[in-house]
Amino acid sequence: MKKAFTVALILTICCSMAGIAATKWQFVKVFPDTTISWGVGVHGIAVDKAGKIWICPFGRTNNDSIPGVGGVVAVYIYNADGTETPLSRIKLITTGTRKDTLYSSGSIRGARTDADGNVVVDGYMNTGGDGASKGHMWKLNYQTGVGMAHVGITGSQGAPAFTSANEMFTTNVAPGNPVRIWAGSDFSTLGNAVDAVSGYARTIEVSKDGNDIYQCGYSLGLMYKYHSDNGTLGPYALKDSLAIGCEVESIGWNTKDGYLYFSSGPIDTIDYSPVKAPWTHTTWYAMDAATKAIKDSISWNWGAYPYNLTTVDQGPRPRGIAFSNSGDTAYVACYNHGKAAVQMFKRTLTSVEPINDNVPSNYTLSQNYPNPFNPSTEIQFTLNKGGFTTLKVYDMLGKEVATLVNENLAPGTFKTKFDAARYASGMYVYTLTSNGVRLTNKMLLMK
Repeated sequence: MKKAFTVALILTICCSMAGIAATKWQFVKVFPDTTISWGVGVHGIAVDKAGKIWICPFGRTNNDSIPGVGGVVAVYIYNADGTETPLSRIKLITTGTRKDTLYSSGSIRGARTDADGNVVVDGYMNTGGDGASKGHMWKLNYQTGVGMAHVGITGSQGAPAFTSANEMFTTNVAPGNPVRIWAGSDFSTLGNAVDAVSGYARTIEVSKDGNDIYQCGYSLGLMYKYHSDNGTLGPYALKDSLAIGCEVESIGWNTKDGYLYFSSGPIDTIDYSPVKAPWTHTTWYAMDAATKAIKDSISWNWGAYPYNLTTVDQGPRPRGIAFSNSGDTAYVACYNHGKAAVQMFKRTLTSVEPINDNVPSNYTLSQNYPNPFNPSTEIQFTLNKGGFTTLKVYDMLGKEVATLVNENLAPGTFKTKFDAARYASGMYVYTLTSNGVRLTNKMLLMK
């Protein structure tokens, strides 16, 4: 343990000396691959205690079928390498003597890993079930896929949330309903945290001590934060409004950095206003819950798989986010995106250093300093919006000689270094590209 700590400390010091300020999220691939079609898209994604990825498409897909039924609703389970597990394609959930069929008339509305590492899936069944209580929560054993607990709740539910004591919080999609608390062991009721909330909601999140509830009313374009000094014993009172301008439909904690990641919203919507500056659509932002500062972001890679927009209203809707147990891999999911609805990102070391996280008024690419230079120089730039950003260096023949930045960045001011020790003297061009903005400058290497 001491040796591992020493190696990590040395790596941290070396990275700091080299100007590497942090790790950033890099797109890896469509997960598991681009051949899988998820029907109308994915509504729930979770990573269990063993690191398996549970993908819950909203409705029927043609990945699996039943004679006389055709494409069906099922829960898909993959290993981290993208191979499908033997547990996958759960269509029938057995909880004790109870049997619920997803495939015939159901839809899945969300998923979350509980404090014990099992997966809770929520769905809506048009027939059967508990009569008028068509909303359902099932806790599935992460090793066997067998139901461990079930509760029927009137109305469609969003993805649940869990405290470290495994208390479960749920919220209805439709407004005017309560935020409920349940015992995570058997889903017995513990009462209401909030009697009635505003706005349509696809998900909810809570702090691990249960003191804070993050109620995501996406139709309001913000998150409400409710607080209780006594955790789930209450009472909860409205404390703050967060992420104003975002239509938050997915949210989740990353245990490694401790940040709360929330989605900004789609490119536009039919019923609600579009995502407002300084936010960028189809992006998940990392917030320090204590300070409300935005620390990082993950942006949907639109180029990873073509998406033909028939109208501006029908872009992918970011409705799922989950992290590996180490916190170094993120899986994000979109609705309204049949194929390639899940993308995988990993943390990698970055050579770009944030100077500050204030949101600039525009995009800029400063003249490198010093200039002329030998052998290294510093380049500063600003981003008005977060998104996938590249900074590349070319020779005067147009040949790319170096990539200095190639990652998702939040809005702010940044700097990076270009070490040209192995390049010949002469004029070079460096180009910044982000969110369709392209800026170019020249610099002179003199040896």
